[in-house]
Amino acid sequence: MFLRIILLLISSSIFGATQNITVSSTAINQLTLSAISGSLNINAAVAGFLPKDATATATYALTTNGTNMKILGQINSAMPISLQLLINLAAPTGATSSGNVAMGTTMTNLVTGITQVAQSGLAVTYTFHQTADVLAGSPFTRTLTLTLMQGP
Repeated sequence: MFLRIILLLISSSIFGATQNITVSSTAINQLTLSAISGSLNINAAVAGFLPKDATATATYALTTNGTNMKILGQINSAMPISLQLLINLAAPTGATSSGNVAMGTTMTNLVTGITQVAQSGLAVTYTFHQTADVLAGSPFTRTLTLTLMQGP
């Protein structure tokens, strides 16, 4: 009987509490681009052939919790006739790179099929290409914009 009273006292002094906790995860779509390593200066050729392409590199990183995302690229102003700026982005795990893509003022797919990934140190290769005889000219600048968005 004494044991029964102690158990009753112990069990009647135990209290419980509950709490509802609401959690959520919003869309996360982050993309960063490192500085370019090298310069894009066409300055060499073999007699009788077009000048050699100039290349430079960079890296990019991205984090997304989305599915079927893509990276698009465009430059702010058209390239002069007979000159091309090509960009090649390495694809993160599970995605597909479009390879060397000539940049223009219209958004163009660079990487497609990106799904829930966080990856850094992905290679970016820039190529400055001359498609025909071009006179030497003054240096010029183009601004490249990369956009991470939902893909079709």
